[in-house]
Amino acid sequence: MKLIEVVNFISRGPFILNYRHELVGSVFDKFHAHQGIELLFIHEGTGQIVIDQTIHAITPNTLVLFQPYQLHRVHMNMSSAKYVRSILNFDPLFLDNHLKPFPELRSYFRYIWKEKLPQQTFNQGDKNELKSLYQRFHSRLTQSPQESRNEEFIIFIVSLLSYLRDTSLKELSANKMKSVRTDHHTEKVMEWVENHFREKLVLEELSANLHLSPYYISHLFKEATGFSITEYVIARRLREACLLLGTTNLPINSICYEIGLDSTSYFSQLFKKNIGCSPKDFRVGVQQKYKV
Repeated sequence: MKLIEVVNFISRGPFILNYRHELVGSVFDKFHAHQGIELLFIHEGTGQIVIDQTIHAITPNTLVLFQPYQLHRVHMNMSSAKYVRSILNFDPLFLDNHLKPFPELRSYFRYIWKEKLPQQTFNQGDKNELKSLYQRFHSRLTQSPQESRNEEFIIFIVSLLSYLRDTSLKELSANKMKSVRTDHHTEKVMEWVENHFREKLVLEELSANLHLSPYYISHLFKEATGFSITEYVIARRLREACLLLGTTNLPINSICYEIGLDSTSYFSQLFKKNIGCSPKDFRVGVQQKYKV
């Protein structure tokens, strides 16, 4: 499975909605990142989500916002209940251009698009505003002609952003999801990786920093996240590579060294295996897409 999934918004349109998709089985477990912004709304199901350096407990009626190329792991336990979700993935540049008439809302959108966010999970409890927004959006999409779909998307997003802007600093911040404290060692590992992923990974240095044996810290991390520390470091490096390829003119070999690798051939091999194309092709595709 590719760590970073690329969505072709050019052929599929600026947004993709998968409404109330029901998953069956005993466990759902996925670790990846993706192009575009993803809004995940959980109708039914419980589990946990790893975003950057934090593990969040997740319950029904929760909205989760993932930024472009942001690594995350979704682990849902479906042994006692269904996992029902709505996923909206969209092109942030398309939306940014259509928010020009709303300067304050556009500023808020650019904040949640590009900045480091203090909160990315929003639990509504017994309230139904977001659930109703998604329901109306889906209903109008099924009744609208093809040429009106983008307009319906803009209307939905404007309503959603207005709601989040007005409530996230008040009511929702009071209900901010608590991290799973039993996994504090895992969060410290992710924090260490965030500060050192540009360097050569030396597990002994990490374990010494946490005052735990390399075997024990590796076991804890694998048990809590479902992937190894090495896999997590690779994924973090690739996320950084995607950002540098898309937003800078740095040579590919410089980006290779910037993310902690010392072989451009290995970097290209790793990138193609996980992203699906070479670093050069990825850069060309992003620059063509976002050319203004």
